[in-house]
Amino acid sequence: MNDLIQGIYSEARRAGVKLGFVAYPVTYQISIEGADDFPQRELERKLKLRDVPMLDLLPMLREHYQRTNTLPYYDEAHPTEVGNRLIAGAILDFVEREKLLAQPHQ
Repeated sequence: MNDLIQGIYSEARRAGVKLGFVAYPVTYQISIEGADDFPQRELERKLKLRDVPMLDLLPMLREHYQRTNTLPYYDEAHPTEVGNRLIAGAILDFVEREKLLAQPHQ
């Protein structure tokens, strides 16, 4: 994974693009209390070494599941309409907070 992250990071720097990652959980991570979040933590650790921001969707989706007792996914990896709205809102907030979009020309 280090080579892949480094390749993406290098291409973004070469292109002058600010980079951000989104960690997307699978269903069991959301619905099973205490499920392993190692993939998210490991990705976050590697990105911090390069000062690249990451949005981890797992806490937000777990909170939704615990509050509603409804999974925001149809199956192991495909979000429902509600799931898509939750994810889209979180990504929009992340992009704005991290200033990942270029400023419009004035």
